[in-house]
Amino acid sequence: MAFKWNEGRKQKSQEAWFRVNVLSRSIAKDLQTDPDNLWWLVVLDPQEQLSIAALVKLSQDLGLDGKLEDYLYVPGEYTQEQLEKPQDDPLTFYARRSYINAINDPDAYTGIERFEVGPAFRQNELLRSEEPFTLSNRTRVEVPEGSVVVAVIDNGMAIGHELFRRDHGAANPTSRIEFFWNMDGVDRDPTQLATGEELASIGNAWTREGIDKALADNMHFGLLDDQAFYNQLGATDWATRSHTPIARQVSHGTHVMGLAAGFQPDDSNGDKRPIIAVNLQSSDVQDPSGLLFASWLEQALRYIAKRHRRIFFEGTKKHPPIVINFSFGNYAGPHDGTGIIEEKIRKGMKAFDDSDVPHEIVLPDGNSNQRQCHARVGIDGPSDSVSLDWRVQPSDNSESSVEFWLDDLGTVPPDYVSMSVDGPGDVLPVTVSSDPLAPPQVLQSISGETAGTAYFVPAPNSNRRGHFKIQLFATDSIEDVGPFAPSGIWKLSFSITEPHALVGLKGWIVRDESLPGFPNFGRQSYFDQSSYTRFYEPGVDIDPLDKPLIGGLLGYDPLNFPSEVRRQGTISGFTGTDKPIVVGGFVDTTQRMALYSSTGPTNNPNREGPDASGRSDDSPVLTGVLSAGSASGSMVTLPGTSMSCPQVTRWVADQMEMGTASDRTATEAAGTAQDPDPATKPPIERSGGGRMVDLENLFGKLRVKDPSEFWRS
Repeated sequence: MAFKWNEGRKQKSQEAWFRVNVLSRSIAKDLQTDPDNLWWLVVLDPQEQLSIAALVKLSQDLGLDGKLEDYLYVPGEYTQEQLEKPQDDPLTFYARRSYINAINDPDAYTGIERFEVGPAFRQNELLRSEEPFTLSNRTRVEVPEGSVVVAVIDNGMAIGHELFRRDHGAANPTSRIEFFWNMDGVDRDPTQLATGEELASIGNAWTREGIDKALADNMHFGLLDDQAFYNQLGATDWATRSHTPIARQVSHGTHVMGLAAGFQPDDSNGDKRPIIAVNLQSSDVQDPSGLLFASWLEQALRYIAKRHRRIFFEGTKKHPPIVINFSFGNYAGPHDGTGIIEEKIRKGMKAFDDSDVPHEIVLPDGNSNQRQCHARVGIDGPSDSVSLDWRVQPSDNSESSVEFWLDDLGTVPPDYVSMSVDGPGDVLPVTVSSDPLAPPQVLQSISGETAGTAYFVPAPNSNRRGHFKIQLFATDSIEDVGPFAPSGIWKLSFSITEPHALVGLKGWIVRDESLPGFPNFGRQSYFDQSSYTRFYEPGVDIDPLDKPLIGGLLGYDPLNFPSEVRRQGTISGFTGTDKPIVVGGFVDTTQRMALYSSTGPTNNPNREGPDASGRSDDSPVLTGVLSAGSASGSMVTLPGTSMSCPQVTRWVADQMEMGTASDRTATEAAGTAQDPDPATKPPIERSGGGRMVDLENLFGKLRVKDPSEFWRS
């Protein structure tokens, strides 16, 4: 079949253009509005330490029709000082398509180094204000000496659960949550705020006074009427929020927060663990790629930092230490610390660097070890080429994407390497080169039906990497909103034409499978290579840490591994920077790493893998660990490194309370010290310093009486 050259439109961010001008059709259908009426969350990095006010002024020179407020809104969460002060951290605006397309013009000067587009909203979902929001009068919160603030960024946070309360007498319960921003909260009247309520651009925000009042109003004979409590806080509204995670038996955020900071109401130790909670929008979390919910990181970390500055030790001007738990991850990204999500984490934590207060953020290493989402490509010369089969599944209601990042830093010659894409059916093949001036290639059928796009993004400077990306439409839609991409095998091949040195690339498929409990049906694409060994069979040279069980799943790459598709390198793309403490997961009764727990290394030499590993499953049969359910008094199980992560967060808080080291180095050392058997200790790429078997099994003692009886026998 002859190659056809279908040129798209060159943009600063092809991904942003694709989202705002192509995917907006189906997004607008879901939100029951017109694509031109959508407002988008835009996260950007300013150039030359420009202020927000300067960036706004530059937007007025873009030649857009109408008033500024017609296409751009600066969130009221920014203070007047932040508006006028030069910035070098990521910033968040809300904007319409006209503004985004204008700043995406390669020839326009906007003062923006790079940007990304996150979730979309109807205009009435944004609380707009010409002036910065006025905070409540609760400017000083006093906590006992030795306290440590635990901040949790998650989704589905049932904050009324008794593990987050203190019972100072059954008739007078108080919440341990000092501040709560619920992005899922229903719209509120800004002129009639309730007790303890604060303004927020999205959702609603509460201080402990408001939460305590709702507890008191809905507590009957020592029992909380959960439904009435959440209705009063605006956390549930079935007319506008048909999917509400806290209405389900199990919710991710409640479970995570229980492991990180839960105490029984009569436990006085809970007084020393005040909580700051940020509940991400469910509509964004249901997109598992990480693009949407991670777009909120800049605002979430700013919110936590500002509220933390209002918490003091009793009778002092000193702030307590703080540890932040963010139990989310993704598959894709450069994995070297330069991705925009990684930089958000690194720069967001800088807000705490001005003080001498200990501060850490803890992330999971991911659950993608066996997802066949990672591949390594090495090309020896012009006579060599590497081909991969990318299987895109039928009845997939979500976009499928894959990225291939160059091993080389900085710019490369235009003919350095090329990627060819040959889709199933009558999709015409295209070839994309590493030429930074080459436009994107539209993937089309013979009849002209568009399936997606393929393009190359050059490295912006010598410290970053260029990458190829393919974005495909969904293969199906509940609403029957096309166009659609054909399912089946998409053949990807890489080659070079000049006899230069070895070319290496690392590929990661973007996560697009539906998360548990969410209604949209997305199916994960994967690399379908016959050389990939998924199960053990006689003759396979397996890693000694794997079980030689015929038909059993392998957790490690075989020793003589011919396939380009790897388990090594599946670690979450959020973890590539130096700052976070990263946690893997192991099974308690066997002490083996969970088969799904992702593996390093990253493209950052300072990040070989997780820093340590915690309990993610009680046993091979009793999967998951126990923690808080959505309803008060309930306990449920959930598996995953999202659950081992908050247990290490709790350990970090304990170390901070004792005044001992609690950073990455200390966590790795604790893993090494607690690991039960150096002879069976997994490599650092898999377990970090080791398995932290001495972490208290907080709520699971009735489930597995003494797990050590299993692995010590």
